[in-house]
Amino acid sequence: MRPHDPTEHLAAKLAAFLDTPRVLADLQRQVADLTEAVRSMEKHLPSLLVTVGEAGRVLGYSAASIRRWAVAGAIPAVRLGRSWRVDLSKIRGSDPDEIARLAREARSR
Repeated sequence: MRPHDPTEHLAAKLAAFLDTPRVLADLQRQVADLTEAVRSMEKHLPSLLVTVGEAGRVLGYSAASIRRWAVAGAIPAVRLGRSWRVDLSKIRGSDPDEIARLAREARSR
């Protein structure tokens, strides 16, 4: 068995260090590719938050009722400025296909 050679160890460490710019460039390319993929997917995702009127149409209630329930905290909603947005995913369950269908339906009316 050969004794541990510190020169070989240092040479290996130096080679790894000198390879750092290539490794970083590869990682930057991977991050850029993943970022682009996520942005592409985001364009196809339906919004989970819809207006009070859209929520009323989807759920079969008047906008006034939806707004009243939102103010009272009876339905999951958030206030954006002077208007309310209703989170359909929390009203109708968590089935992603159903949420997507409801959001598309709300936006198309």
